[in-house]
Amino acid sequence: MRNTIVKDLIRLSLVLLLVIGGAGSGLPRKYARYVEKGDRLYHNFIYIKAIEFYKKALDSDEGEADYPTLKVADCYRLINDHEQANIWYARVEHSEIMTDQDRAHYAQELLKTGNYAKAQVMVEKLNLDDAGLERLSEIHNTETFYLDSLAYAVEDVNFNSAEADFSPAFYKEGIVFSSNRKSSRLFQSTYFWDESYFLDLYYSNQSSAEEAKPKPLSKKINTIFHEGPAAFYEDGNKVIFTRNNFNLGKKRTSVEGVNMLKLFYAERKSENHNWSKPVELPFNSDEYSVGHPALSADGKTLYFSSDMPGTVGQADIFKSELKDGEWTKPESLGDIVNTVADELFPYIQDDHILYFASAGHPGIGGLDIYKVDLRSPNPSVVNLGYPINTKEDDFGLIVDENEGYFSSNRKGGVGGDDIYKFKVQHFNVTATLIDELSKDRLLGDIAVKDETTGALVSNVTSLTHVTFKGIRGHQYSIMGSSVDYHPNQLALATESIDEEVRDYRLDIPLKPMPRFADFVVVNNYGGESQVFLSEGEIKPLDLEIEKIETYCMDNNRVLRDRVDIKSIYYDFDKSNIRSDAREELDKLVDVLKNNEGAKVELSSHTDSRGSSSYNKKLSERRAQSAKAYLVENNISEDRVKIIHYGEDRLINECLDNKKCAENSHQLNRRTEIKIVSKS
Repeated sequence: MRNTIVKDLIRLSLVLLLVIGGAGSGLPRKYARYVEKGDRLYHNFIYIKAIEFYKKALDSDEGEADYPTLKVADCYRLINDHEQANIWYARVEHSEIMTDQDRAHYAQELLKTGNYAKAQVMVEKLNLDDAGLERLSEIHNTETFYLDSLAYAVEDVNFNSAEADFSPAFYKEGIVFSSNRKSSRLFQSTYFWDESYFLDLYYSNQSSAEEAKPKPLSKKINTIFHEGPAAFYEDGNKVIFTRNNFNLGKKRTSVEGVNMLKLFYAERKSENHNWSKPVELPFNSDEYSVGHPALSADGKTLYFSSDMPGTVGQADIFKSELKDGEWTKPESLGDIVNTVADELFPYIQDDHILYFASAGHPGIGGLDIYKVDLRSPNPSVVNLGYPINTKEDDFGLIVDENEGYFSSNRKGGVGGDDIYKFKVQHFNVTATLIDELSKDRLLGDIAVKDETTGALVSNVTSLTHVTFKGIRGHQYSIMGSSVDYHPNQLALATESIDEEVRDYRLDIPLKPMPRFADFVVVNNYGGESQVFLSEGEIKPLDLEIEKIETYCMDNNRVLRDRVDIKSIYYDFDKSNIRSDAREELDKLVDVLKNNEGAKVELSSHTDSRGSSSYNKKLSERRAQSAKAYLVENNISEDRVKIIHYGEDRLINECLDNKKCAENSHQLNRRTEIKIVSKS
């Protein structure tokens, strides 16, 4: 049997149990007496003693067995002995005495022992809305809570005791926690519920192994009754903590006789001063409980659990703000967080991430730990999953960056409830779209899918990169796409990433789709040749004509069109434009019209026959003739430059007085073309 003090805070203070009708008149006297005594003890939360009398009623062989059997099961449930609870529930599972709420309790106990198949059978018999436990509607999906098993590394702490240790709070260089361990206090009281000691607050300094042994926090705060979860702020010199309704040496109870929880405030001037006498917060009441405080970083927003009027269920999470030195009227966090079951042990990180324990949201078994982003426009509650959560009770989580503590009564611990330390194994993954060739960043769409869970982790559009939280042990597929590029999908196996890595970056290279390329080639025989890439405007390439196809292959382009422009030629002693020259000049006109920023340089030549001065003038007439043709075809004059060299630049050996064939002289009677681009 595992006795967990967390039930003190849940059941004693946050749930008001009613007596189920006891033994009626006309029953055998001994049986009736045992049942009546068991009911009285049950109603006063003395469950261990109640079990004894219910069993005596059964041993008397008098009266019917179903009622005391069900009450024994319920007692074992309330003292957290799941194994025994299941044994006793099984004896009455087919009895007419079982209500939907009883079956829901039985299903919960089955979950806590890992008997999911039997729990599902019980759930199928329930009207879950009437039972008030919507978490059971997700019982068939419990395996999803184990998918993130590598998301956290969990380890024991060295200061747990054989009793209950739970609900840690950051304080100075360690943590303060609640414990009912045996202390050096004289006349230490035991608690009637399960005969354990009352709770006190203890401090463990985690900066030194020598100082780690827990010590009572303060006699000003610890009393002979329960001191529970606490929250410290302003460098640990202010505290709000939970205490039974016990003030000025007197114990107070509600009209039903239940000893409620209250929140108290204390402060000190510095670490070397004593704590002040604790004072109650203004919204405490003798008629309901408030407890489990959590504070924002500035100490001005208080989150806590309560069963005050207006709760959705048994215990809800509320908040109050400190304004002008006064705490405002508590406000419920609403049905996003709160369910018809218990919501307990809140903790706020970075003033907007709320961690809390719940028995109502879909989970593994008992209390599970959840988180929700309160700033999100569409907040959703997320179960932290295994190994933070188990089929037992897990609660009281606190976190600082990537490390923290929580409480659990899971098997393998030292005592009833134990404190565990955890390290977040999440890491940030940033995926960036880049051009495979240039390595430049690209604007596009990125979708990230968790292949382990099948969930879409992120889906962004018109961005260069995306950052998401990776979970170790999960497999991710990352799809990137961009206009004019082939999409690409990468697989990310997190096992290969070093555990110390907190930020992981990877590129998603996208291969450009083949682009159609137009080329303009100017080939002046015996003179300068040019190659241009024509893509909206012509761009000169330092490229030999023979390597155009190689260029296309290397640069992911497909040759679509190639315009070859050659030198134009003239008849002997003529400057008129021949028909073959018109073809070349027409191609030049088209290139110039399609590329407004381009200009042309026309350099004209003659052969060696005739005087040098005459040839100079002849070459000028030829240049002017070529220019006039371009202008006549709507090419602006200022885009055409002419040069005339006469016979100064022969391209062969046909010099003066040297006999040459006519076709050799023809090669010198030419106008060479040179395109001048603005690129």
